[in-house]
Amino acid sequence: MSDKLFKCLTVRIGDQWGGIDVTSIIEVLYFMAFKPVPTLRDDILGFITVRNEVMPLIDMRRRFGITEVEYRLDIPIVALREKHGPIALIFDAVDQVEDIPRAQITPLQSEAQFPDIYAVAKLSDQLVLLLQTDTISQAIHTTDFESHHA
Repeated sequence: MSDKLFKCLTVRIGDQWGGIDVTSIIEVLYFMAFKPVPTLRDDILGFITVRNEVMPLIDMRRRFGITEVEYRLDIPIVALREKHGPIALIFDAVDQVEDIPRAQITPLQSEAQFPDIYAVAKLSDQLVLLLQTDTISQAIHTTDFESHHA
């Protein structure tokens, strides 16, 4: 891959298109049985096992504020390996891998305003929100273990 190109998988969340860095993708699969768990966050559905790794299952539609979600067997899940731990993200659709020239990517300046998005890429027919999956993983996996097990 050239340093001048960014390779990402395009995914749809509602009517928005997003992009995920392909280097963190473990596998793209379809909706499967999962272990529900009680949580304070409604975007975390539970846990699934992908290639012998247990990972939290996060509904990106709920995370983006879409409350009317339907779960069908053809709903895609993208399993990712990130620095803070693996995660599995649910989307409305996955499209294709895009090679985006870095000159067409605009970094966002306000992480507080857009916590899950780090940049916007301009393709010929659409804007793609580049998803900050490492931040999503960090928010899910980082906890103060000592305070819970003192």
